[in-house]
Amino acid sequence: CGGSESPSMATKIMKWKKESSSDIWNTLADVNKQIHKILQTLVNKEHSLGENDAGAEWNLLKDLSAEQWQDIAAETILAQPLLELRLLFQKARLLLKTMGNLACVPVEPDSQTALANATMDIPGVIAAGVPGAGGEDALFVLYIKGTNGEDVVRDKIGHLW
Repeated sequence: CGGSESPSMATKIMKWKKESSSDIWNTLADVNKQIHKILQTLVNKEHSLGENDAGAEWNLLKDLSAEQWQDIAAETILAQPLLELRLLFQKARLLLKTMGNLACVPVEPDSQTALANATMDIPGVIAAGVPGAGGEDALFVLYIKGTNGEDVVRDKIGHLW
């Protein structure tokens, strides 16, 4: 499937939604609301830190894995909400993949799951997944750039891909 197939994939998903008794759709909507809320929390926490302290935290976190974020969560302001955001994106991906499987639509094909998971293993990556109606043609990545002008995390993602 490619981007040009997205409309038919979306149509199949909507048909499945209409015919299904599954609560996946509502659960996904709730997860999306939680993602929005935690993003707002991150913005507020960043502003409360001030530019210099927030920049120092971003620069620290971009070089660490999610497991390492857990180790320093009590010592930082941004690590815990980043971990929560990461878990919410993982939950959304699982719901989307399940929905796709039930609707016989490759929302997150196994090849994209493998690439998204490998991408999420890179230090500084918050989340990765398949955007839109899904398929084989794209991934999104949410990562920490840091404030020192370098884009090391992006470079590591590019190397992996």
